[in-house]
Amino acid sequence: MSKSSAGPPIRPLPDHLSEFVEDLRVKYGVSSIGVATVRKISEGASGEQWEHAVGGFGTANAQRDPVTPDSLFSIASNSKLITVIALGLLIESEAKLPDGSILRWDSKVSRIFPDLKLQDERVMHMLDLTDLLGMRSGLPGHDTAIGLVSPSELIRIMSHLKLSAEIRQTWQYSNMHYILAAAIIPILTGMPFHDYVQQKIFNPLKKTERWTHGSMRLGIDIEECRRRLDNGQNLDQSVLGEVKRFGRWTEENTLHRAGPGGAIMSLRDMTIWMRELQDPKIIPASLLKKAEHPLSIVTAEPSDPELGVSTYGLGQMVYTYRGYRITGHSGGLPGQNTLMLRLDDGYAIMVATNEVWARLPILNDVIYRYIDDHLGLKPLDWTKRAFERLVRNTRRDLVVPKDPVPPLSSERIKGRYTNLAYADLVLSVLPLDTAEDTPFHVDSKLFLNLFPHIKGTRYGSPMSKVFVDFIGFIPISDNVYHWVCLTTRPILDANGEESVQRGVVDYEVGTAIFTEDGLGMFGNFWGAGPDVPVTQADVGMEEVKRSAEVFFERSR
Repeated sequence: MSKSSAGPPIRPLPDHLSEFVEDLRVKYGVSSIGVATVRKISEGASGEQWEHAVGGFGTANAQRDPVTPDSLFSIASNSKLITVIALGLLIESEAKLPDGSILRWDSKVSRIFPDLKLQDERVMHMLDLTDLLGMRSGLPGHDTAIGLVSPSELIRIMSHLKLSAEIRQTWQYSNMHYILAAAIIPILTGMPFHDYVQQKIFNPLKKTERWTHGSMRLGIDIEECRRRLDNGQNLDQSVLGEVKRFGRWTEENTLHRAGPGGAIMSLRDMTIWMRELQDPKIIPASLLKKAEHPLSIVTAEPSDPELGVSTYGLGQMVYTYRGYRITGHSGGLPGQNTLMLRLDDGYAIMVATNEVWARLPILNDVIYRYIDDHLGLKPLDWTKRAFERLVRNTRRDLVVPKDPVPPLSSERIKGRYTNLAYADLVLSVLPLDTAEDTPFHVDSKLFLNLFPHIKGTRYGSPMSKVFVDFIGFIPISDNVYHWVCLTTRPILDANGEESVQRGVVDYEVGTAIFTEDGLGMFGNFWGAGPDVPVTQADVGMEEVKRSAEVFFERSR
């Protein structure tokens, strides 16, 4: 991607909307927000006229450079539509598979990847390209198993992962599916996926900087947030923690993850991309229709009365907002979050922010305020609603019974546990008895500080996955524990350099059981879809190895 600012003229956003975004950003202490919009403003004898507008708010990085039209954001999972289009172009060109058959939407995945095996041979026989892109294979996300691995290593990993549903019966978000999908491109063309996308999609669009740093929040006062909400008071920076900046989500080579979430765009680029989606000149319109066609229900019971049932096609969601049809997708990586929504009248908007914890309130309120303004509707207070859900659902207080059975001895728990997909966990008693400053030592202290009120011996292990850097275990009763997966990053100093200090970007919580044979993980550790029931670990649970979502064998 070049640093050229070539492209259609860019207009500033309307003043009243820019003021709204800036007020929101300042109130909640958000470091960076970027907004890009396109809309059709006329249609006559001279053809259609389109308006591209962008606005940058706050600072892009630790050096406090402003967000500009050329500031770069990872669009994360908004990249999935690009992968669908790339494969669609191959299908339309009647590209041939290695066995001589023509690539189709219903091509069997086993004919493309003969080494791929799933635990259910029947599913492996049925699985086709549409199932892969529509996320309906029956495999849960298993994001915690995925590192920055090659497609061949991912194929090995997938053979050891449990399915959570029947094929084509439910939607389950999966980045693994899109890593495999992107790997089809070099098999059929001999060209790396990113080069193919650049040549076939981005170069014809003449897409056009400084990378935006993520933001984490340290010391969020959840109890005070809840108290204020209970009393009808607003939240502000005083209770939402201290904002610290961190760098790119990884410094390793991420080309193998380009399919599910690898695209990077400036705000200017976003307008060019959305204009093509709304008024296709390079991409066949039939491919966009294919991507929007509903295959699965994502949300049958919407969270708000203004939202309709949400469906998923191929890398795109479709639902209604206040009676208007919306097509779009979200994207999230540590410190990089986007939301792109498109209306049928040509209007499209993408909002990007480096906010992590409060990303949903910020993205939703900004994007729906712009859509309300475009449609001439009275605006709704999405920030209040979203913060209410966020604060109520933040799992700061883990459930501990009043009269727990004493936990197992440390000799029964510490040591090595192995899973062929998830790799090894090496559990140590915390706090560690050394004063080193390795990432594991620092992360273990962050873990202990998250839940200082919890008593009992705790354990931890490094994980080194895309979304998980550390996993810790907190006793509940007898052999049942909470697991806590942390995403952590080094904090940047004012010059944008990494310091020895680290902070928690995000975390997930569930339950686990230690047995003589190993460790069973429950509480949606495997990342199943919304229609898959969640089972929690419980004292006295039998057949743990069979019933666990993921089971780690204890090394002897």
